[in-house]
Amino acid sequence: MMKSLLILVLASVVYCQVPFLGPCPELETLKDFDAVKYMGKWYEAERYFALFEFGGKCVTADLIPTKEGKINIVNQQTSSITGIRSTIEGNAFMLGRNDESKLTVNFPSLPVNFDAPYWILDTDYDNYAVVWSCNKFGIFSTSRLNR
Repeated sequence: MMKSLLILVLASVVYCQVPFLGPCPELETLKDFDAVKYMGKWYEAERYFALFEFGGKCVTADLIPTKEGKINIVNQQTSSITGIRSTIEGNAFMLGRNDESKLTVNFPSLPVNFDAPYWILDTDYDNYAVVWSCNKFGIFSTSRLNR
């Protein structure tokens, strides 16, 4: 319990969506993960800036298991500007064994389709979950002119 509390406190201070140079670190995720217990609605308690949630508040993620063994995700947020609630649907997949807490998520309706990591560092399944996501995005420009 003390370890979980410590991780939760640290995560609230250093929540893991901050731009930095270099590769994504390899973090230890939750052992003996129970995906069935993790399913359901989660409310975002804290976060660092994320472009896809720009201007959003009251963010929720509902993880719904399918008969085919997949996971559907329904994310919702309310615009801080207009007050309009928006929804985006996607999928999550287990990266390894079923007891590992490394998932990847995908939202096919986004203009740019990519898989994003969704690693569960810790959870008690009822009250909190600490989730890590890190992407290796680069920025570049192209030109028709050969310099």
